[in-house]
Amino acid sequence: METIKLVLAEPIQAHGKDLTTLEFKRPNGATIRRCGAPTKMQRVEGGEPVMMLDMDSYGRYISECAQIPGPSVDSLSAEDFFACVGVIDGFFGQSKTPQEAGTPTSS
Repeated sequence: METIKLVLAEPIQAHGKDLTTLEFKRPNGATIRRCGAPTKMQRVEGGEPVMMLDMDSYGRYISECAQIPGPSVDSLSAEDFFACVGVIDGFFGQSKTPQEAGTPTSS
């Protein structure tokens, strides 16, 4: 199974180790059912649809796909969290916008 590696701008602790990279596995149907939709369309006052980001759902995907516990996800810097969001979006065919420090590479 192909994975995506992401170099973190700031190391985090997970499973008693310092991590400088995260390795993401692709979500399957069961993962999607557990984590929910990371984006949702919602209509604003003028009736125009706007895409809303569900950060709790993204956090669950990061935890599950990178195989790190929730508290480790919570300790990610903002830059690294949003780089992870870019990786997750890529699994759903959405454009990636990773930061330089978080540029994913396929392995």
